Amino acid sequence: MIALSGFFFLMLSVIGSWVYRKQALLLCLMTIGTALCFITIQTSFWAVAALLVLGTFWCFYKKRQIRLISFICILAFSTLFKWHAIPGMPRLFFTENFALSLDSTLVGLIPLCFFVPLGGKNVWKVTCTQGLLFSLTGIALMILPALFFKIVRFAPALPSYPALRYANQLFFVVTTEEAFYRGFMQKELPTFLCQLTKKQAQFVSYFVTTLFFTLVHWFWVSQALMLVFVFLAGGLYGLVYLKTGRLESAMLCHCLLNGVHMTFFSYHAM
Repeated sequence: MIALSGFFFLMLSVIGSWVYRKQALLLCLMTIGTALCFITIQTSFWAVAALLVLGTFWCFYKKRQIRLISFICILAFSTLFKWHAIPGMPRLFFTENFALSLDSTLVGLIPLCFFVPLGGKNVWKVTCTQGLLFSLTGIALMILPALFFKIVRFAPALPSYPALRYANQLFFVVTTEEAFYRGFMQKELPTFLCQLTKKQAQFVSYFVTTLFFTLVHWFWVSQALMLVFVFLAGGLYGLVYLKTGRLESAMLCHCLLNGVHMTFFSYHAM
């Protein structure tokens, strides 16, 4: 229960990123949540050290002289975190295929709370109109080929631990992944492509981010056709972000697709 309360504090930091965006408060909530996870779940020196290193790279990211190096190191360490490659990083298992994972959560939670711009004028209006329209259209176009090529099969059913799974998807998967891949990587990559035009840089950033998103998911997905599906999904999220200019729209799209996939179709992590 103490470990679960740690993830509750992390969830509060996600919510606070929109409701009360004060960095001191968000840092406090994140620190308490992380500490509770480390204290109550068996961990190691390497896990603590890796987290400190990742935090250091984030602290140095705004320094112009080493910004590119910090960017590359953040991507590299974040990939190790997403692959659960750091020994002793706290994970709270409920089934063999379902766990609340501190490492993959922190990858996106750090930029969400401290680096990624959220909200803005008419953000929810744009998200609930343009974002929803692009999302539903894209999801509908993906479902038919996924069924035809037997990437998934129609199998409507609630997953085990439904409340926890849906909360995990919303707060620790969808929100944090979109904050990292679209809000940070896709947004920041064009700043390192000064030799290209704005549109060229945006396209390169969009494609590289989508490819990187797919390669990271290679850790969980072994089927080649499923990886194609992941690539198309990542491309959809990035396109929704480009078209609406709102990270919340990409989050909505990601949330809808994962929710539909997990509830109505065969799901690899059941």
